[in-house]
Amino acid sequence: MLAEAVQAEEMLGGHERKVLELQEAIPRLERDPAFAACSEMEQQIRALEAERAEMVRRSAGVTLPAMQVLRKVEKIAGKRQDRIIRDKVRRLRDLLADLPAGQETERDALLLDVMPSVLDLIREGELTLKNKEEQHLFSDDQTLRNELSGIAALFRDVDDRLSRTRSRLADTPVLLERERLIMELEECRRRQQALQAALEESRQQIEKMSHTFADLTERLHERTKDLDDRDIAVSVEMLPAYAGHGAA
Repeated sequence: MLAEAVQAEEMLGGHERKVLELQEAIPRLERDPAFAACSEMEQQIRALEAERAEMVRRSAGVTLPAMQVLRKVEKIAGKRQDRIIRDKVRRLRDLLADLPAGQETERDALLLDVMPSVLDLIREGELTLKNKEEQHLFSDDQTLRNELSGIAALFRDVDDRLSRTRSRLADTPVLLERERLIMELEECRRRQQALQAALEESRQQIEKMSHTFADLTERLHERTKDLDDRDIAVSVEMLPAYAGHGAA
């Protein structure tokens, strides 16, 4: 056990030195001019993400009014027991709720199918449009589809730019090296903590055994005190040796 403790101390020292080396290497790498280019790409990504978030907010100005109208159409179709229109409108609402989802072909096909029925309901007075947004989107059979197609095109553009910038950033050698060093540092710290715990446990066990040995030597002394003046030596691996004389 003592040998294991010594070995653990040596290994712990090696890991501590490695941790210090890595802690110095990472900032040094971050001062590399190539790393500055990575920072610029990260800023571009954040800007594109902000642009996309704004697009999501603005697209709601189209999708929410459209979904409100289509919800009414779905109810009317249900009352009329027109299951075909009801199911198509329901599916269309699901697609608008998940905009953008890359399902433009299905969405456009559904719009072509249901818009004639929607416009008929409006003309018949059975479906009332409450505000300017609804009136604009359902003024004809093309406006809503054109608005949604324009939104989808904007999303494709920003998503493409995001994807390309993220790919360039992920493939940058200096960034890959930094990630490798960070992972190695985390692993060294985990091993360091494990060795510290094992070393502390070994020390506690050695201390406990030392106390036990002290008690045993005291009892041994009591049992050998009646021996004539003889040399006595007791040794146990990893613990202090005991030597003494029998009492005269």
